[in-house]
Amino acid sequence: MTPRSIEYLSGHAAAPTDDALDPGNGASSTASDAAAARPATPPAAAPYVTRSVTIEHSFDSAALKAGVSPQVAASLVKAFSAKVDFRRDLQKGDSFTLVFKRDPGDAGDVAADGKPVAAKIDLGSTTHTIYWYRKPGGTGSYYTLNGNSTLPAFSRYPIAFTRVSSPFSLARFDPVLKRVRPHDGVDLAAPVGTPVHATATGRVKFVGWQRGYGKVVILSNPNDFSTLFAHLSRFAHGLRRGQAVHRGQVIGYVGETGWATGPHLHFELRRDNVPVNPLTARLPVEHRLKGADREHFASQAQALASFLSS
Repeated sequence: MTPRSIEYLSGHAAAPTDDALDPGNGASSTASDAAAARPATPPAAAPYVTRSVTIEHSFDSAALKAGVSPQVAASLVKAFSAKVDFRRDLQKGDSFTLVFKRDPGDAGDVAADGKPVAAKIDLGSTTHTIYWYRKPGGTGSYYTLNGNSTLPAFSRYPIAFTRVSSPFSLARFDPVLKRVRPHDGVDLAAPVGTPVHATATGRVKFVGWQRGYGKVVILSNPNDFSTLFAHLSRFAHGLRRGQAVHRGQVIGYVGETGWATGPHLHFELRRDNVPVNPLTARLPVEHRLKGADREHFASQAQALASFLSS
């Protein structure tokens, strides 16, 4: 980073040059006296504002304490979702730090009015950081320090559920068959009729009935992934095999068809046709910055990192 960048980020003005301090540079003593008599210009407001908050109950309540709007808090949860499970990972005593940019003339609360340009979450001994970057002529997004987008190509959860009623397991006692067998997905309890969303772009590989799964949808997804949604009460209108779907699209509704003991969604994630735990599996990221964008982002992130650690 050049000295000029350091001066700007710290809010300090550049020191006068030797020529400016030299009385023999042609400036009259009268002009110098007049300049000295003028009142000093008030220092400019610091260009960045940092907020640090310790989590007592939940991220939402801590964000509110920091003065962050619900919309901004939701965008941060989304940006961290590939690394942090906000339902399970956050503990009392964890903390987060946000850095906001203050533009000239800002009079309001920058935390309430805008997105942070950098954010850090400390979970015990683990730290996750993200940085905001806007491509020239494009829209902004959050990236990790190495330039990877924080937006996963896959959503973690396909529904708004009340609890995990049965976890992923290599040896679970099946309540219907009354024997121990692998449980290749997770059961997410939710009321009948709750919309089920595709967790990634893909194509419908199967839509129909499969024995214990009941009404089921199977999607082929990028990067050799596939997703399965079972025990549905009904399918989205017009859903058919071979159809392209996008992430977030409603593909069906929660039910209890097949071998289900109550209303829930059985959700499976497979990589190279091998079942993986959808709640903990590492999900592919959307994209990575390259070329000039990567260089510009790295320079900005390096400068902002000092504010996150201060």
